[in-house]
Amino acid sequence: MAIDPLNSQTLTCTADFIALHARQRPDHVAVISDDHETTYASLHVELTAMTAYIAGLGLPRGALVALAHADMRPRLLVALALERLGLTMVSFRADAPAATGADDPILGQADLIMSDTEIGPGHRGRFLHMTDAWLDDVLSRDHGAALLPDILPDDRVLMVRTSGSTGRPKAMVVSRAVVAARVAQRIANYDYAPQDRFLATMSFGVGVIYLTTLAFLWLGATVMSPCSMTLTAALGRYRPTRMVMLQYQLAALLRESPDLRRLPNLVLMAGGAKITPALRREALARLCGRIIESYSTNETSMICTFDDAGNGRLNPWIDIDIAGADGASLPPDLVGEIRVRGPTVIGGYEDDPAATEAALRDGWWHTGDFGLITSAGALRLLGRRDDVLNLGGIKRAAGDIEAEILTLGITHDIAVLVGQTADGDAIPLVCVAADADAEREVAEIASRLRDGLLGRFAVYRVDAIPRTPDGKVGRRQLRREIAGRKPVLPAETDRDAAPARDAAW
Repeated sequence: MAIDPLNSQTLTCTADFIALHARQRPDHVAVISDDHETTYASLHVELTAMTAYIAGLGLPRGALVALAHADMRPRLLVALALERLGLTMVSFRADAPAATGADDPILGQADLIMSDTEIGPGHRGRFLHMTDAWLDDVLSRDHGAALLPDILPDDRVLMVRTSGSTGRPKAMVVSRAVVAARVAQRIANYDYAPQDRFLATMSFGVGVIYLTTLAFLWLGATVMSPCSMTLTAALGRYRPTRMVMLQYQLAALLRESPDLRRLPNLVLMAGGAKITPALRREALARLCGRIIESYSTNETSMICTFDDAGNGRLNPWIDIDIAGADGASLPPDLVGEIRVRGPTVIGGYEDDPAATEAALRDGWWHTGDFGLITSAGALRLLGRRDDVLNLGGIKRAAGDIEAEILTLGITHDIAVLVGQTADGDAIPLVCVAADADAEREVAEIASRLRDGLLGRFAVYRVDAIPRTPDGKVGRRQLRREIAGRKPVLPAETDRDAAPARDAAW
């Protein structure tokens, strides 16, 4: 079933693709959750039952349903049923401290909350406990034929929350047409095939995992999710051909799994931060046959993929421009803010017109990231505007300095913030995750950085590097943690260094 996301007349939903594959390849495995395998024929039957059940709950079109479940199979069934019915799904973590209606504004807005774990009081909507007995009952009973609504491009089918790495998390609603464009974009750019096997390494609620799952189901491929086994065990058992990982996840996997068996047919799709040359070499030698790095945001989806030299190749259906401080387009090779437009871009933030107005200007979505377009038409990415240091007139991204530090053989989890000396010069603040009694160890790391990095810097010890659910460094939280603290420093560095409030253009 071909689909052109630019033509609203061809829009469909994932349930229709599953029905097609159930007719054409009924015995092909669609979903593997631990040892439970579900064929396309069985998935179609189960999804039909779940859709009829949820339709019977009487939720109005566009109602918000908050969903949490540790097992991919029931969570996927519910998510696909909500998509078919034109209901809005938002994922949440039931084990998060804020999983109560009073503390989590999303749960406070939800018309229905579905979870395998009990949650706190205070939410306005109904709560449905997704126990094993509930799932068995839903899938075994005849719920009658569901009255299915028409497929409309403006259906509000997905709510995504930003990572919050740069401030307060914001919510955005993704329409059916935008979801379709994002899925089709992934299929076109990554050359997925029906024989591929995708291993989900993160929560199903992470946007890239959900969209990749939809892409595989559109194609009739296999999606796999380990619930009760380690990632190393899952790699050995499932032998995936595709996997998504963040840079810090990849480093941890290689560090903590000395007995990995290399999968030459595995293509690793990486994002979140640049992979260092050393980490890339090790991953190719011990884990996979190919690595594809990409740049994307929650607001725009995929923008480009990078070659080994760091040149970004733009993805289908995305226009890109580099804007200066005055909003004018910059010529090639000049650094400015990256802005994009196209059918994968959202129309704004939910209930936050000020943030929408700041980001969406003149038809362009301003990403808040710095970069440049080369004379050859490739994108060079620096990083978040607030995470770019102006070091003697040369702009360097905090992520690039983090990657440089990892080349020095430092195995601790680290993060770099934009700092400022007493005389107003920008310097990197290197935060090292280490135990409280490891001051000498951190001082030794600082000494290695002094030999390996050019210029001044400061080093702080922290208990852990805070990260968002999609793996990004929680830089605002990290700034608050080190504020007012004395760094662990080599003698040559500036002891008056402090976090910068805002990086200047």
